[in-house]
Amino acid sequence: MMIKARLARGEDIEFACKIAVKAWKPIYDNYRKLLGDELFEILHRDWRERKAEEVRDHYRRYPEWVLVTEKDGQVVGFITFILDRKEGSVRSVTMR
Repeated sequence: MMIKARLARGEDIEFACKIAVKAWKPIYDNYRKLLGDELFEILHRDWRERKAEEVRDHYRRYPEWVLVTEKDGQVVGFITFILDRKEGSVRSVTMR
């Protein structure tokens, strides 16, 4: 039952998108409460697809900077990051 990380493969990305949407749902639920239904729908109607597309786009642009975590051979999470080679640092780490 060890969790391990590995480079993501194309077939992992849609699952990573589902994880991202699930992770962001409580945040957007709170936005809905704060803004009310009408304003929320105007500002964030398509948030699920936008979050999923962010994951897809990151993988298209930087496939080597997307890792998935596996437990017993099943993808249970993912990590996206950007290496800033000029500064020698990691930026924009996202873990789910």
